[in-house]
Amino acid sequence: MDRLTSLRVFQTIGETGSFSAAAAALGQTPAFVTKRIQILESTLGTTLLSRSARGVALTESGQRCYEHAQAILASYQHLVDDV
Repeated sequence: MDRLTSLRVFQTIGETGSFSAAAAALGQTPAFVTKRIQILESTLGTTLLSRSARGVALTESGQRCYEHAQAILASYQHLVDDV
């Protein structure tokens, strides 16, 4: 479940464009969001997000991961709905 949580956090950052907005949307703290992204990046062995003073952007690897995350999370939701 932790991996799905990390993917959901990542997907939400991709949708909102910021860690703080993702934290608010998920009802979590910014520290929780940061930790989940650190774990996901460590697990995948790549940087997914480019952080700057202007905000957050997906890296090339991040864009590919975002597309997979959307498919995985949609598939999981279909499973939950079906069962």
